[in-house]
Amino acid sequence: MLAAVLLAGIGTLTPAETLAEDTQLSLNGPAAVLMDTASDTILYEQNADAHYDPASLTKLVSVYLALEQIPAGTELTMTDSAFASYDHSSSVLWIKVGESLSVESAAAASLLVSANDTTAMLAEGAAGSVDAMVTAMNTQVSDWGLENTVFTNVFGTHDDSQYTSASDMAVMVSQVVKNDTFATLFGTQRYEMTDTNITAYPVLVQDCELLDSSSGSYDARVTGCKVGSTEAGGYAAAVIAESGDSRYVAVVLGEADAASAYADIRTLLDYGFSSYHTVKVTREEIGTTTVAVQDGNKHTADILFSPASDYDILLPASIDASSLSTTIEVTNEDSTDPEEITADVVFLVDGTEVGREAMLKEVTTLYSGGELTGFKAFQQNLDYFSLGVAGVFLLIGLLHQIHVHLRPPE
Repeated sequence: MLAAVLLAGIGTLTPAETLAEDTQLSLNGPAAVLMDTASDTILYEQNADAHYDPASLTKLVSVYLALEQIPAGTELTMTDSAFASYDHSSSVLWIKVGESLSVESAAAASLLVSANDTTAMLAEGAAGSVDAMVTAMNTQVSDWGLENTVFTNVFGTHDDSQYTSASDMAVMVSQVVKNDTFATLFGTQRYEMTDTNITAYPVLVQDCELLDSSSGSYDARVTGCKVGSTEAGGYAAAVIAESGDSRYVAVVLGEADAASAYADIRTLLDYGFSSYHTVKVTREEIGTTTVAVQDGNKHTADILFSPASDYDILLPASIDASSLSTTIEVTNEDSTDPEEITADVVFLVDGTEVGREAMLKEVTTLYSGGELTGFKAFQQNLDYFSLGVAGVFLLIGLLHQIHVHLRPPE
């Protein structure tokens, strides 16, 4: 168990795996996942791969793709085709045909209050049409390796053919927040809309009560949130939460009501933050090492090994950070071929190896084909030149002495 936790926390050394198979949480809903974002390691799951209605969590992908494709500051205008693409009795801002607003305002309305009219504008602006955006969304989740998600619309309105899973949605959340604008809006409590060419809009207030500090459900750990519901599929919620160096995604699907969804999100976060913690190990703490390559008595090359990155190491709460240490282990150090020499950062807990990561390698060749190269060659040539100059001066001095002794007396 310990080795699995640590290995999962080191870069992408191992695939995500469930670490808490014996833990049973008391949840209201049928499907849930808690995932560590640094390693995509699932810390808790319940029916994680079962298919459920994503509701307006669908907008996490449609808005993300729009922000990826449409340049910041672009003005979007409601067209007849976009206006005809959504249910006008659903959640909307009542954008009129010919009305324009920025891509950021459209994304904020889609995420904070789940406005379908602004989502239609984003889809058309990014992909050319709402249908083309659906195709792009399915391509994207496939590229992320997700096999339990199919989108049939960009809004999240109920469709028996549209579904996702808690595990897939957790990965989607961890991916979409890599877009900085998306991540900011995902964590925004209130957004002040700028007036459009037609309408003056009020401040948008986040639908997710976990982010709204004026609500009784507010949770200070939550730094990003989207909620949604359909009559047929129930309530869904997806959040990112942070405490210290730990950062988790929590997802629930198929909940009976919003209160149950919020309660289950809290239960998942309480479990994660109380059971695990993340320890950051920096490159500077790991250090570097240099290996001198010898071929007989010739120093042929130097190899500098350095860490590939900083590392976020996931540990059970019972393991203190002071128990974690690192060392550098060089393999084939006596080889005359630099290509055969490698080095790993080895991670240890109380002196026991629990994981390792390959280090970056930089080779400086000093000899090539029996000849010195680079600075060593320059240094040697400089030495030869210096010796030559010294020899010339010695020879001149010797000739002068000979001339003095052989010169006839005056």
